[in-house]
Amino acid sequence: MSPWSISEAEARLDPALFVRVHRSHIVSIPHVTFIHKEGDGAVVELDGPAPHRVPVSRAKIAELKVQLGLAKRHSQTG
Repeated sequence: MSPWSISEAEARLDPALFVRVHRSHIVSIPHVTFIHKEGDGAVVELDGPAPHRVPVSRAKIAELKVQLGLAKRHSQTG
């Protein structure tokens, strides 16, 4: 448990190591073992003594894939 709101936690955590994948979930990228499409969104499984599944919102799938190195970042010009 944390006294911070999820938005405050997201702002304080290193974006190279953590990503918000859902309105109520932030995951540690090094602990993601797989991502699987499920319904309109997806789920990720995190490693650990007891593997844990976390929902990924439809709007966050592309960002998560980039963070995991599964998709290329689009460069912006202008």
